[in-house]
Order: sequence, then C-alpha cells, then structure tokens
Amino acid sequence: MPQTLGEIQNPAYPALAALLERHDFPEGTCWQRERYAPNATVITEGGYSSKVYLVLSGELRILGSVALANEYRVKPGIRDVGPGEMFGEFALLDKKPHAATVVAVSETELAAVDCQLLWDYMDANPAIGYQVLKELSASLVARMRKTNAQALNFLAWGLQAHGYQDHLNSDPA
Repeated sequence: MPQTLGEIQNPAYPALAALLERHDFPEGTCWQRERYAPNATVITEGGYSSKVYLVLSGELRILGSVALANEYRVKPGIRDVGPGEMFGEFALLDKKPHAATVVAVSETELAAVDCQLLWDYMDANPAIGYQVLKELSASLVARMRKTNAQALNFLAWGLQAHGYQDHLNSDPA
C-alpha cells in the first residue's frame, strides 16, 4: 500500500492526486483513507454517497444490474479500476442514487474524498479546481464514447441474433 499518494504510478487523475498531497486539503478532514478486503462492497447500486474515490492500491470491480425475465437479475462487470483511477464521481455532480455497485477484488486502499469539501476547495482555489474538473470531464467523455460504441455493438449483435438484418433495407435510397 502506498504511504504517500506520490507513490501511485501514472495516476489517471494527477490533479486530484496532487490535491490530496496539499497541506490545505488535509487527510482526516477533507478525505480519509479507507481499506477494504476482497469481496467487500464499497458502494451499492441505489445507495447514496457524498464521496468520490481515488484508488491508492488494489483492484475493484464496478458491477451493473440487469433485469431479465421473471425478475431474474444478473450483475455483469462494467469495468475494473486500479491504482490512480477514480470512481463514484457522479456523487460530485448530482445527488442521485448510485448507478452501480463497486466491490473490492483484492486488498484495496482508497482515498475517500468528501464531495462538498472538494467543491468548497475548488471554489476557493479555481486554478486547481479547473484542473480537477478538466480531468474529470475528459474521463467522463472517454467513458461515454466507449459506452456508446459498446451499446451500438450490442444492438447490432441483438439485431443479427434475431435475424432482423434480413428485414432491413441497407440502401437508404
């Protein structure tokens, strides 16, 4: 486990990692270290949190929930996150229930950042806030593009699996 955040190799969010090293955004007040054993749930789909998480060490899996026929549900893995990556960032942007469950895959240490204190700090320090939000925006846009491509591939697979390509006119003219 890293003793300092500077030990994280190539963090995906260097501005947030640097913010957590600052004396004016102290551990114990603005953010806490949290440790989780394998299979421990960090956040639960449908629950609420006022934290955003930066992974210091370990691996976690983000799980969705899909309802099938007869109220049967499956929880496919959406993606795995590791050191230097962030999750729970929607809590920073809205006060809606979590859209997924996050479970530790291995021994994990997280920096759990209080969203309101982070907003207060970014308001008081706009140059730092700009960098944090710029990283967050770039990450969310990249995930949205990947999700859109996955959704379209899944739609194409579903259409082919059900033989709909035989009924579609590929020539729009």
